[in-house]
Amino acid sequence: MLLAALNRPVEHLNKIPVIQLNCKKECTEHIRMDLDNFSSKTDKDLVCVPMKNYHLVNWNWLKSASDKQMYSNDCKSVCLHPFCVGCFKTDGVRMEQALKRNAFTYWQVEISQEALSGTSTMIGIGKASKNLSSIGYLNLIGSDEISWGLSTRGLLWHNNKHVQYCEAIQDSESVRIGCLFDGFSGRLSFFVNDKYMGLAFDNINMDEPIYPMVTSTVSKSLFKLTHVFESFPSLQEICKSTINRNTDLFQFVQLPRHLVNLLGNY
Repeated sequence: MLLAALNRPVEHLNKIPVIQLNCKKECTEHIRMDLDNFSSKTDKDLVCVPMKNYHLVNWNWLKSASDKQMYSNDCKSVCLHPFCVGCFKTDGVRMEQALKRNAFTYWQVEISQEALSGTSTMIGIGKASKNLSSIGYLNLIGSDEISWGLSTRGLLWHNNKHVQYCEAIQDSESVRIGCLFDGFSGRLSFFVNDKYMGLAFDNINMDEPIYPMVTSTVSKSLFKLTHVFESFPSLQEICKSTINRNTDLFQFVQLPRHLVNLLGNY
């Protein structure tokens, strides 16, 4: 019977019902309205910036020509999977601007409530060559050696390995996640609704430009870049960073107690 079926003319295939696997497309105007409402929402709380002598910088998401993302007019907000319902995919987007080696950079991203309910929503950093689209529900940021990420389940990911970092973020409302990057020592820390979660990664190799990025598996995930601040460290902070990168060269027991405490709190 199998051979007989294979020998039949191909015209009979037209009579076989075909299941469409394409993502269901919704009204673009409806998605645009959701994106604009999320983008225009103002935060009543004052921004808590964990730096001194900082200044505001103008960043935006890197705009793609594909339909995997939809952007606000100012490219400060982005919708991932805008036309998909139940897509078995993970997509992301990165910033257009790279992190600076000689600066402290703090950026804050608001993530919509809907984006917190899926398998994986992540924020982090990675190199320009990082692939931000894949089939399947994946923890994409940190799945390799060129990216470092935090999932909303409270897990840190790098080189496809993870550790528990903080409690899972509740999906009862949108959340603000802040990222503090020390370009001198290659350190990355996270804040959840302005609460410091601790040091996440250190000794991040900056041999190539590194960019902030987000990914999600959830249909119509909204991300808003709320603030970006930059600060250039003082000579004292540069010295502290240098010492902390070379602790094996120093005998801390021979240093004054106040200096040991200062370095320990850095």
